[in-house]
Amino acid sequence: MEEIVNKVSQSSLITLDLEDFIPKLSQVLRLDINDALDQGIILREKDYRAWLKEHITDSDAQYIFIQDQTDAILPKWTLMLAQSVALRSDKHVCFGDENNCLEQLISTNLEEWFKEQKLDKAKVVIKGCSKYDLSLGLYAKLIRIAAPYCSSIMYGEACSTVPLYKSK
Repeated sequence: MEEIVNKVSQSSLITLDLEDFIPKLSQVLRLDINDALDQGIILREKDYRAWLKEHITDSDAQYIFIQDQTDAILPKWTLMLAQSVALRSDKHVCFGDENNCLEQLISTNLEEWFKEQKLDKAKVVIKGCSKYDLSLGLYAKLIRIAAPYCSSIMYGEACSTVPLYKSK
């Protein structure tokens, strides 16, 4: 009887599962900006700076989700200041709902992964199934991130793929 050989595992295909790029829960700190507001509606810069320093700088978490569950009108510098504090601590900050934050962090982690791998003309298959409801925008952004490193990008499973990108 002939031995069954897994040709997919022996190929040079790299399978990317976006779920592998989701940070572990222990690395994530969720903050509600409402906790930094005076009377739940007023953002005071001095108090906000102290709140950011206390929660971001002193936290062991690498990823900070700042959620806005208030009806307060926040100035545009709110997130920029949070990002500035996080940069000093080598942490990633995102602002918005949890799914939006997850997608931002997946995108950041993908960019870092591709830079670290030093891939040259790789053949990549983006895994099709996910237990998370990730947006089409994230998948489209993945093509932009991966294209400089890949000779081809496909979607699906190694045995049945849809070609998406081929380098010139």
